[in-house]
Amino acid sequence: METEKVKERKMKTGRTVLITGVGKGLGRALAVELAGRGHTIIGCSRSQHNLDSLQTQLSSSNRNHNHLFFNTDVVSASSITITLSVSLCLFPLTNTL
Repeated sequence: METEKVKERKMKTGRTVLITGVGKGLGRALAVELAGRGHTIIGCSRSQHNLDSLQTQLSSSNRNHNHLFFNTDVVSASSITITLSVSLCLFPLTNTL
């Protein structure tokens, strides 16, 4: 059984994480925190303005990762399909959804 320190160390390595609601609140805070730990973020939000703001924030603090953001409404099946299709084509080894 893995100890908590081993699990934490594994999460510190660069992974690709898909997060919904990255425009504000908990989703944004999670994106900023995980990007700060070296993870690549695939994020979606209904607000393009909030996505642009997050992209600027992450680019200025972490230049080593190419994050990917989508203007997506998660209640729309077609919007989700497009977001996931493009995400998995560009990042086939997405670790966390």
